[in-house]
Amino acid sequence: MEKLQTNIVKIYGKRGEDWLAKLPRKIEQLQRSWGLSELKPFPNLSYSYVLKGVQGSIPIILKLSPDAGLMEKEAEALNVFKGFGAVSVLGREEGILLLERAIPGDLLKNSLPKEKRIEIACKVIDKLHQAPVQFHP
Repeated sequence: MEKLQTNIVKIYGKRGEDWLAKLPRKIEQLQRSWGLSELKPFPNLSYSYVLKGVQGSIPIILKLSPDAGLMEKEAEALNVFKGFGAVSVLGREEGILLLERAIPGDLLKNSLPKEKRIEIACKVIDKLHQAPVQFHP
């Protein structure tokens, strides 16, 4: 959490400090309004506050950022790739995403030999490239 706090204040200044101060209250509000439980932050957070938990019996990820525009772009990208290897957006508010959690959800860099990690990454990239993406110049 220390790295996240340092980065947020460095990037956003006073606005970042305010965002960090309001974060616990915002998470409590989201727990109530979205029916979330068992929320636990991921270790090594750096630019977004990311928690795993459940919504009822559904495994979820809750992601919060002071950069609402960036979160909106992430939601748009996930929606474009829905059904092509990306998790679903279950809910969103300004600067907040409620996401389907991939199971088991292990980071590739921590879990398998290099050759297997590359093979899995290539399969995911191939699947993403099958999505009918329309570019808008």
